[in-house]
Amino acid sequence: MTTPTTLGLGSVDAAAMPADTSRCIVPFHDWTVKPTRYRAERNNDWRALKAKNGSHVAKLQQHLQTAGFNPKGAVDGIFGYRTQSAVRLFQEYVGTIDGDSAIGIADGIAGRKTLTRIDRWIASGKTADWTPADTLQPEIFAGLSQLRNHFLTQPQDPAIQVLENYNASSSTRKVADWTFDPYDTHLIGIRRDDTSVILRNKKFVRRNDDIFVLLVNGTRIVFRGSTDPSPSMANRDDAAFLIRGQHEYRFGWHKLSTVGGNTVKVYRAFKPKSTSGVLVVRAKNGQLTPASYANGAQANFTINIHWSGSGTSNWSAGCQVIAGRKYKNIKNDIIDLSASSSAGYSALGKKTRGAYNLLIDLATVFADDIRCGSSDTLYYTLLYESDLMNVPGSAGIDFKTLVAELS
Repeated sequence: MTTPTTLGLGSVDAAAMPADTSRCIVPFHDWTVKPTRYRAERNNDWRALKAKNGSHVAKLQQHLQTAGFNPKGAVDGIFGYRTQSAVRLFQEYVGTIDGDSAIGIADGIAGRKTLTRIDRWIASGKTADWTPADTLQPEIFAGLSQLRNHFLTQPQDPAIQVLENYNASSSTRKVADWTFDPYDTHLIGIRRDDTSVILRNKKFVRRNDDIFVLLVNGTRIVFRGSTDPSPSMANRDDAAFLIRGQHEYRFGWHKLSTVGGNTVKVYRAFKPKSTSGVLVVRAKNGQLTPASYANGAQANFTINIHWSGSGTSNWSAGCQVIAGRKYKNIKNDIIDLSASSSAGYSALGKKTRGAYNLLIDLATVFADDIRCGSSDTLYYTLLYESDLMNVPGSAGIDFKTLVAELS
C-alpha cells in the first residue's frame, strides 16, 4: 500500500470528503468540546478535515481491519478517532509484541515506517493475536461473580450499605445488578488497603499505587494508577471517594482547560453514563474510614476515568486515573514506556500518554459505537485489595505481584 503522504487524524480521501464535515465530528464530542475539528494529542492541537488525493485512508483502514486492529471500524476513507486508535494499537503491537522498536512511538500517525510495516503484514497474511485461544478470561469472571454473591450475603459492609440505601438516579449499580458478561468491556479498579497512605502536611496522600485490569475481547491488560483523590487537587477537606461497586461509564472528554477562549488540554476519557453521575462518599483529609460513610452517598458527574502522566501524582480530585509509564500486556510481559510516555502536558506531541492510550484504544476499536451519546458501556468495578481474599484464586488477579511488577 504505497502512499505519497503521511496520514493522520483528520486526513480524508478526496472522494470521501462529506458535504457536511460536522457530521463526522460532532457525534464524537461532548458539547463542551469544539465540534468542528478533531482533537489530537498535544495541547491546543485541533485537526480540521483535510482532503488527500487517492484512496489511501480507506486502504489503510481495510488493512488495519484485515490485520485485526480495526475490527468494528468503517472503511470510509475518513481518518477519525477509531482509525487513530487502530494505528496506535498497530504501532504498539509492532514495537512491543514483535519487538520492532524501530517503528517509533505509538503516536497514531501513519508515516512511512508504519505504512511499510502494515504492508508487510498484509503481504504475509499476519494478524494480531489479541485473544488467548478458546478463552474469555473465565477464571476472572467466575471470581467476580462469586464476589458479587459474597456482597449479597454480607450487606453489613458500610460501602455496600450506602450503595443499597441510595435510591435516586445514578450510574452506580446495585449489587444484585452487577454484571460480568465477558463479551462486555470491563475495567476493574483495585484500591490498595488504606495502610498504603502516607501522611503529609496532616493529610493522607495516595499515590499511583493501585491496579487497573482491562478485560476486553478476551484480552487482559494491567495498568497502574490511583482510585483515590489527591487532597491537593480536591481543594477541600472532604475529598470525594468513588464507592466500591460497579459503575457505568461511556466515551467522553476530560480536562476542559480553557486559555484565551481555547480549550487546550482536553483529551478523550470515560465519563459517567448518566448525567446524574456515580456515587461517592466524602472523607476528611484524604483518609477513607468506616466513619466516612455516616452521611451516605452522593451522585457526582465529575468522577471520570482519565490519564495521570507517567509519574506518581494522581492528578485527581476524585477521578480514577491511569498512569502512562508501564503496563502488563497480553503476553504477561511488563512493558516500560518511560522513554515515550509524557510526565505532563508540556511534552505531549513529542511524547504520548503511553499506557493510558492503550486502554482507550482497545476500548475504542472493540466498541460497537464510540460516539459520546452512544449506549455502549464500559463497566467499571471498583474493589479493594482485601476483597480478593473472598474469592478462590483471587479472581485470577494477584494484586501484590502486579504492584511489584509495575512499580
